[in-house]
Amino acid sequence: MPKRRLHVGQTLTKGRTASDLVIYRKQVIRTNAAAPVAEGGTYQASSYGWDKATEQVKKIGHVTHVSEEALSDADQLQTEIDGELRYGLDLEEENQILAGDGTGENLSGLLTEAPAFVAAAGLPNATRIDRLRLAILQVTLEDYIASAMLMNPLDWAAIELLKVSGTDNRYVWGNPATGNTPMLWGKDVVDTNSMTAGEWLVGDLAMAATYYDRSQVEVLFSTEHGTNFIEDMVTVKARKRATMANKRPLAMVQGDFTFV
Repeated sequence: MPKRRLHVGQTLTKGRTASDLVIYRKQVIRTNAAAPVAEGGTYQASSYGWDKATEQVKKIGHVTHVSEEALSDADQLQTEIDGELRYGLDLEEENQILAGDGTGENLSGLLTEAPAFVAAAGLPNATRIDRLRLAILQVTLEDYIASAMLMNPLDWAAIELLKVSGTDNRYVWGNPATGNTPMLWGKDVVDTNSMTAGEWLVGDLAMAATYYDRSQVEVLFSTEHGTNFIEDMVTVKARKRATMANKRPLAMVQGDFTFV
């Protein structure tokens, strides 16, 4: 069966933690009093402040059940099960990184933390390409530099297939003869089915969030779960622990391709 290429996590800063709680600082005050000072003059005092923020490490896991006979008789089945369980964890991890709502055992994902798109007045906003340029502008006006765009493959295909006009069939961006590295306005494009069609995320995601691993993937086999022993069954469990700190939400912006 197919397996999705999981690229969203690669856009973040990665870190490790040895605790079940990640503590970090968010700057909340910057009063800059820097100014020219005359000889013998008095320096003005700047003011800075940080709040302590915490993120609880969360666990992602699942199990499957297989007979001892199947494991013994089917070559490479253990390896296949191991790979499927790991892929399942990675897929849910990507969904959490992108769209976790922060409730219960869910992470607070990028789309949950990113500010909503607000179009700058007086500038074109009629096509997908227009809107993504305005998203870059919104990030820039917050003094960050966008480096990546996340969108669904349907939306990226629509951008690549955009023609110059109804009578001019030249492509605005795409070149079917040679192909192109997925980039728009000089920013990397990550087209992934993890994004809902019609939605997008733009920003410097490595600056916006840090993903902390508490423990790497573990795959464990046990014959002692439930009635496994008397039924000759094996339970296979996979788990990992991690959390994510959204340190600079203003470094990204999220929106959609709905045009009024």
